[in-house]
Amino acid sequence: ELYPGPLASRVKAERRKALDAAQRDAVAACQAALLSPPDEATVAGKKMAEELRTRAALLERLAKEHEDVGPLYDVVAFEDAEGAWRVCVDTSEAGDLAACTLLEPFRVGRQYGTLDAVSLLNYAVDVMDGGRRVVITVDSGAHGTHVAGIIGAFFPDRPELNGVAPGCQIVSVKIGDTRLDGMETGTALVRALGAARERGVHLINMSFGEYANLDDCGRFVDMARQAVDKHDIIFVTSAGNNGPALTTGGAPGTSSAVISVGAFASRQMMQPQYSLRSNQLSDIQYTWSSRGPTADGADLVCVSAPGGAIAPVPNWTLQGRQLMNGTSMSSPNACGGLALLLSGLIARGAKWSVRRVRLAIEATAITTPNAAGAEVERWSLGRG
Repeated sequence: ELYPGPLASRVKAERRKALDAAQRDAVAACQAALLSPPDEATVAGKKMAEELRTRAALLERLAKEHEDVGPLYDVVAFEDAEGAWRVCVDTSEAGDLAACTLLEPFRVGRQYGTLDAVSLLNYAVDVMDGGRRVVITVDSGAHGTHVAGIIGAFFPDRPELNGVAPGCQIVSVKIGDTRLDGMETGTALVRALGAARERGVHLINMSFGEYANLDDCGRFVDMARQAVDKHDIIFVTSAGNNGPALTTGGAPGTSSAVISVGAFASRQMMQPQYSLRSNQLSDIQYTWSSRGPTADGADLVCVSAPGGAIAPVPNWTLQGRQLMNGTSMSSPNACGGLALLLSGLIARGAKWSVRRVRLAIEATAITTPNAAGAEVERWSLGRG
């Protein structure tokens, strides 16, 4: 349940490889013993020969029927002398807690651990219900890390790898259920909005979404609207990846309360990301970027931003960065830009509101011509 699907497949393959090597050694030893079997004329020899034949058959059966159920970890939670909760996950699987990482809840100590050197899966912990429940949190895929990297990756020694707003502080809230292949759930979305309000965030980026029967309604949409209207949280989200047909937006991008972002490819992106040799091409809207209007007549796309990026991915992917495309990438690009804008406003002591910020970016967005020299349609590009 902890491992993302691609990681589970890789770890199972590596564990199977190690098991097969040990299995071959055991089979070889058994076969070598059978080449010079004990004297079955004696009771002890007969029993030993039968044992060797049974062992060989069992090893052959195990090789065919073995099912890897994964590692088994014990979890210990306790209060230290100062009353702070500490958690130890026995990743040694042998009770050797001295070899394991002692963690505080992430919200307190910003600490994390790694399950093992094979998976390289990082995890954080929290303690709930007065110590009766420990929550272990891992990512459900590479998507969230990539999105967060676009917003605020920070590499002091390699600034070319930085995100749009490398000085921002990110509150990461998991909404994708690993058991559902990373699909978000309504309960997780509601909890995420509550966590955002509790921590006083200025912006929310949600690079998630899918088709909904009814636009701009429902429990989550109502809570998102409250976050915007009552708590002055700027809510940025992806428009969807179901273009180029009209009215192809996904929720929550179809809500009028959020800033829904479409995806375009700039000339500066084309060579490093897609290896195009010509630099004479114009900026284009990705064909798959969802188009408006929504079913209830709203625009859908507020503005557009670069819809592709080479950004960080988790360690368990065994690579440092990866190219991904989608409005999931354009949304954090826009959110990072808004973080810079808010940072400047707050530093100057300027008054701001969600509506004024949205009006400002819509009024100053730049429209781009397509290959024929005409402006890209508003249903696709938004205000620019």
